[in-house]
Amino acid sequence: MSELSADVVIIGSGLSGLVLGYRLQRLGLRVCVLEPSPQGPIFSVNQGGFLVERGLGDLLATPQVMNLLTELGLADQLVSATVKPVRYLWRQNRLQPVPDQISALLTTPLLTPLAKLRCLSEVFVKPGQTEETVTEFVTRRFGEEVAQIICAPIIQAVYGGDPGQLSAEAILKTCVAQERKHSSVLRAWLVGTKTVFTPTVSLSQGLQQLITTLILQLKQSFTPNQTVLRLQKLDRGYELLTTTGESLRTEVLVLATPAYSSGNLLKPLHAALARKLLSIYYPPLVTVALGYPQATLNHPLEGWGHLIPKGQGLNTLGGIWSSSLFPGRAPAGWHLITCLLGGAADPQAQELEEEDLVRAAHCDLQKIFKMRQEPRLIDCHRRPASLPQYCLGHPQKVAQIESGLQQMPGLFLCGNYLAGISPSEVIAQATGVAPRIHQYWLSQQRVPAF
Repeated sequence: MSELSADVVIIGSGLSGLVLGYRLQRLGLRVCVLEPSPQGPIFSVNQGGFLVERGLGDLLATPQVMNLLTELGLADQLVSATVKPVRYLWRQNRLQPVPDQISALLTTPLLTPLAKLRCLSEVFVKPGQTEETVTEFVTRRFGEEVAQIICAPIIQAVYGGDPGQLSAEAILKTCVAQERKHSSVLRAWLVGTKTVFTPTVSLSQGLQQLITTLILQLKQSFTPNQTVLRLQKLDRGYELLTTTGESLRTEVLVLATPAYSSGNLLKPLHAALARKLLSIYYPPLVTVALGYPQATLNHPLEGWGHLIPKGQGLNTLGGIWSSSLFPGRAPAGWHLITCLLGGAADPQAQELEEEDLVRAAHCDLQKIFKMRQEPRLIDCHRRPASLPQYCLGHPQKVAQIESGLQQMPGLFLCGNYLAGISPSEVIAQATGVAPRIHQYWLSQQRVPAF
């Protein structure tokens, strides 16, 4: 058995692990990032001139994101959204834009006149006193129609989740904060300061370009084909045993894996902390990316995509109009639509054969866009565990996880189950954790080893 050592060992080379490893390396620490696969994570697929994102592939141009891309030399590879990111909702056999401001909410044909009056009466609704689900919060403040017709399809498509289970405090942070400060969300919109618009960007070769660049920056610090079998707490630091028979010792250990993977690794060391991590649900999700000649569709596809509420007789949660969002996602004269199936609403969808998944996606698109030509299958990707669900009680659960970490000196967690699921939020979290880890490591260098 060979032994390796590093100042910091990071288990997991998703976006959070790679960004964190890069940041720590720039702070002067010896880093080892362990990845179980031979080539690293795959976020984007390029096939026949089509570029498919297998997950959330856009970035908000926040300071943390832009600083990272500039440091990595990727600023000249940025592409901006080519259309306004309007979401459309399929209801009563028509596509209607989802209202994104008060005036649109009051004029949209998606809601009945009574529902619009109910929206206006939100200013008289008293603030809630207990934690609520997304459905409970939106229903209490805006009424059932807004909750079921507008809010639910967005949550199901973006989070793959059930708004009747997800925590409003975790998912609708801004709205909950506005209610607490102004006693009304509408009042906050009317009298509050204008929200600064943060543009949406991506990279010319997709999010995979960021992943590949981070791996190249890490160089020898990135170690593929390494799966950790067991962790052991030492008097000072941790020891890891991998499937290749190597033993790694480190003063600082970071688990940048999904909550369920981190929980399984921590079972022998901290059972209570492991249970909290294992209780976070990840529903299955399937993405089916289909290509169509533009001439075969009866819609220009100018927007983010379409959402499908329950009760419309369709199989998919919606579709992302990938070729409309960013340039270079499809060959000239073609559209690329990425359909979403499964999630918490239909977890059995992942068990279907690929042929049946493609047929379900195509049939839904055919009903919406009336095309007659068969699609070109670009990619069909199953994610047995997709996005972590911020269910009721999630903020308290995160606080309990952080409390449990206090009993494990030198152990840190980083991942999209803690402080936001989007790539931009993951980058922000990893960027913020890096200096904390660096300070902890420095403090240990002043402690004599016995």
